[in-house]
Amino acid sequence: MKNIKFILTLFILAVTFQSCESYDDFPEEREAVVGFTSATSSITVSAGQMTAEKELDIFVSDLSSSDRTFNVVVVEEGSEVASENYSFDGAVTFLANERNAILVFTAIDNSLMSEPQPLILAFEFSDSYASGGRITLNIKTSN
Repeated sequence: MKNIKFILTLFILAVTFQSCESYDDFPEEREAVVGFTSATSSITVSAGQMTAEKELDIFVSDLSSSDRTFNVVVVEEGSEVASENYSFDGAVTFLANERNAILVFTAIDNSLMSEPQPLILAFEFSDSYASGGRITLNIKTSN
């Protein structure tokens, strides 16, 4: 009987302390996180074509009642594609109350190789948001 009272007392104390937890310690406003939804993608410029386009999906972690623009940059370290072989708009705008956007990337066959070469894209550093996932584009020509 003594063991039952002890176990019952422990159970009541555990339930009481568990129910008193509060999540008020977390700040209401957190910085947005913006990034690519895929870590890698491939683009091939077909023989006889000069360009190939690829839509890259982008996300932001929170909603906003107004449009927001984030800047995309090439990460030099690890990227092997010459700048003459690609084009993209460096500013991505998320419309109000939207968490998804698309960046249209264009590969241009000025001096592409038949073996894939990596190009890494990321969001520019800012104090107002956190840069999330990068993407590595493997770009080649089928010539």
